Amino acid sequence: MYAARVPAWLPFVIAGALLLGLVLAARRATTVLFVRAVGGEVVELRGRAPGELLRDLGDVFARNEATGSLTLRLDSGEVAAETADFDAATAQQIRNVLGRFPAAKLKTAPRVRER
Repeated sequence: MYAARVPAWLPFVIAGALLLGLVLAARRATTVLFVRAVGGEVVELRGRAPGELLRDLGDVFARNEATGSLTLRLDSGEVAAETADFDAATAQQIRNVLGRFPAAKLKTAPRVRER
């Protein structure tokens, strides 16, 4: 009877895929909020946030006609903002808005309706 041989590299590929899946799941678990804006309008929204924060961010995006994505992640108990897609002025305004909201308030905020 013929027995199928497993290539020597296959277990490494499977282990790599599992590790990648674990890393992606952990990264997603630390994301508090994801917002994508195009031309000053919010087109995608996922996560948790107080309504006041969403309103203020929407104002910043509209005022600057901003296009890009904002990701808020938990980092050592604090919320870190990833604003690489925005220009320096818009990124600073986003940080100013976020500074008014403590990490505990963001982590316990209600889930937003996804767009």
